[in-house]
Amino acid sequence: GFSEPPIGISETIYKFQNSEAPISLDMNIVNKTFSLSYDLSKNPELLSLRPQSAQEAINTVTSFLSQAGLLTTDLQSGRKTSDFIKVEGGALVRAISLSEANFIRVNLFRSDYNNLPVVNPDRQKGNVWFLVSGNSSQSRSVIAGEYHYFPVSQDKFSTYPLKTAQMVWDELVGGQGFIIQPSSTGSGQVVIRRVGLAYYDSGRPQEFLQPVVVFEGDGDFVAYVPAITADYYGGD
Repeated sequence: GFSEPPIGISETIYKFQNSEAPISLDMNIVNKTFSLSYDLSKNPELLSLRPQSAQEAINTVTSFLSQAGLLTTDLQSGRKTSDFIKVEGGALVRAISLSEANFIRVNLFRSDYNNLPVVNPDRQKGNVWFLVSGNSSQSRSVIAGEYHYFPVSQDKFSTYPLKTAQMVWDELVGGQGFIIQPSSTGSGQVVIRRVGLAYYDSGRPQEFLQPVVVFEGDGDFVAYVPAITADYYGGD
């Protein structure tokens, strides 16, 4: 339905308007990442509908991506989650149940590489996610989302030295790690319960899938520390 002439936002970003529904598609024509947005003020009746089940929402999104040729192998076999979303005060917030939800957000995560998980900047939200409404028509079912996916060349890899456990711990304690999710305990202290290796997918163009050490602790605390020694990072 995006048949209208696009509007150039920048040298690489173009905005397309849907001729059938108030949906905008912002696409990076170089790396093919895109985002969808829906103007609910022009079609507020969507708010009166209740979405179908979480599994049906997941099926809708995977079918949507498959038809567009965007459901890659690692997204197809990776973890998929769903969140109930409602409109409150003009903003999208989480709902506690399907009965009070206006939409369902479906998150797609990459499958593991080399038996290591792939982690994102947001542990709850995928770099690939879409919002599904209760309307079953094709132009009004998947109404918003982001597709920030970059393929990985699994046959191209190298071996790099990892930091020692003491080094990554000292960096975390010294404030050099990246706190992805602060602790909800409010005590000002965090007890670390789990430590493991993972690959970091920023959702932005990057030359390498970066190994990180993931720290998880009480109060849903999550932090990442780069696992490769600093000698192998660029000067910038």
